[in-house]
Amino acid sequence: MNKQESDLTLVILAIPSSSAMIAWAVENWHVVWWGLWIAAFLAVELTAVFNARLGDTSSEAWWRYLRIKTGPVVTQDGKRIQYFKPWPLWIAVPLRLVVVAFGIWLIGHLGFGLWGGE
Repeated sequence: MNKQESDLTLVILAIPSSSAMIAWAVENWHVVWWGLWIAAFLAVELTAVFNARLGDTSSEAWWRYLRIKTGPVVTQDGKRIQYFKPWPLWIAVPLRLVVVAFGIWLIGHLGFGLWGGE
């Protein structure tokens, strides 16, 4: 066996079998789950950013759901995206407070390890 064949054999032996990969994925399901979640989020957001149409990013969806952006918006290609009339104040304030509270919790939890349940 020459040097090149020897190196190729080492590479092939270094590739885990499918059963070993499945066993690893089952044991480390949380890593797989986070990887899939991040990949899905990036796929949606990067597609929205690069096609540059109004209304297709997550932020714009939240603005639409919470009725932060109001009135019709005209895109570069002349299409209209209808945003809604603003919520009455008695609905808008609690909705936005929930979003702010969630943001505070998320920063504290992910950034500082607070409120972790342990």
